[in-house]
Amino acid sequence: MKRAVFLGWLIVCGLAIRPTAQSKIPRFEFDPTFPQMPAGKVFGDVSSVTTDARNHVWVIHRPRTVEGVNGLMNLVGVPMWIGSGIFFSRERFPDALQPLLRALPLTALNDALRGLMLEGRALSTLGIEIGVLAAWAVVAFVVAVAVFRWD
Repeated sequence: MKRAVFLGWLIVCGLAIRPTAQSKIPRFEFDPTFPQMPAGKVFGDVSSVTTDARNHVWVIHRPRTVEGVNGLMNLVGVPMWIGSGIFFSRERFPDALQPLLRALPLTALNDALRGLMLEGRALSTLGIEIGVLAAWAVVAFVVAVAVFRWD
């Protein structure tokens, strides 16, 4: 994780340096007008650093601890990996679990890709799979809007 923080700082510092127009070879100097961290704030772990069209630097970070994020990712990811048919056949699970397994987004994506690439199905015949993926996208968006807060 220390490497990610170091890389984030390198990116931010690189954005704070501007080239001079005095030579053909770019020469860089520090821009003292570049925004600084607010007093008393710590950069912490960084998930992503990006800029927008107005050259605003955005540092994206949500989780409080890395362990917490890993746990949440595993809570969501592992059931999909096991039950969606990537590693184990979905048909080997009990019949009572089949509707739940079919509702997983990764199952719909796998079924759609298998239908397109292996079975030669047309995109217009994948309505159920596309519908499941669209429903998950809408649910994820609504949850993100409800849960996300600017701190």
